[in-house]
Order: sequence, then C-alpha cells, then structure tokens
Amino acid sequence: MDGFKILPGLPATGPMSVPFSATGQGKHSEGFVVEFQPAGGDSWVGNFAKGLTNFSSAVLHPNRRSVVLVSGGQVYIVDPVRRTLLETFGGWTQNLFAIPKRELLVFQTPLDFFAINPEGRVWETPRLAMDGFRSVRVQGSRIVGEAYDVGDAWIPFEIDLDSGKVRGGSPYFRS
Repeated sequence: MDGFKILPGLPATGPMSVPFSATGQGKHSEGFVVEFQPAGGDSWVGNFAKGLTNFSSAVLHPNRRSVVLVSGGQVYIVDPVRRTLLETFGGWTQNLFAIPKRELLVFQTPLDFFAINPEGRVWETPRLAMDGFRSVRVQGSRIVGEAYDVGDAWIPFEIDLDSGKVRGGSPYFRS
C-alpha cells in the first residue's frame, strides 16, 4: 500500500468514483471521498456513504495492507489494491484512536469502545455511558475519560488497551 488522501469532494474529471455503502443506499450521494494510490496500481477514488455522526477519518489498518475509513460514523475496511470492501460495521462511531505501538485501532461510540488489531476485533467493552463521553484520551497503556450517567453526572473510567478490561464508567450498566 503506497498511500491514500482525503479529498474535499468528488473529482469533477477523471474516472468515476467507486461507491461504498453499508446498506446499499446512498451510493449516488457524495459521502466521504478518499483517493487511493496502491503500490504498483492505478490510483482510484472511493466515495463512502455516511453513517449517523459527523466523525470521518481514514487510517492504515494495523495489518498494513487495508485502509480503515470512518464516514460519518460508518466504518469501512477496504482492500485498496482490489478496490473491494472487506468489512463494514458501526454507524455511530464518534472517535478513533490509532495506537501503532500496540498495532491497535480503538473505536468510540456514544456508549462503548471496541478495538481491532491485525487479525480483527480483539475486545469490546460493555456499555459504559448513558449517552456519551468527554475528555477521552490515550494515557500510557489505557484509555481514560468520563462517561455520562443518569442525573447529569460524569463518571471517570479507564480501559486497559491490551485486554479491554474496564474500571469505572456508569454503574447503571454493570451486571
């Protein structure tokens, strides 16, 4: 994989973009537009239908062959050489943390977190928040922040990056 870049919109000239959608809908609207430059191949443009949030990003997959794209919360994993969709999930991803030293990508939704490594999904937290997080950041071997709870309370939490084990968060969702 040589590279990719986020474009401000669909190109006015050149070959048609390749549309991607998690549902089969929205392929004819402009979404999150990315140009791929695969090693030894022709560059091409992908147009990724958006999900339910305002968050979009593109990062190299920990396997160093695929690209992970978040288009308005919808996650797409693409093989840029074959121009194919390998996997799609989510819909309401709000943040993405790339942690290269651990070969890990951590996805944040309004309720929980999950992580993938070169082999795929490695852990998922239980629900930690009533509706949202704030002050979320990677701190050493953990993700820390505050989870919104009932009664307008913000409850601290931490997630171990290696195991996905959680301390804190909303007590409302603990079993």
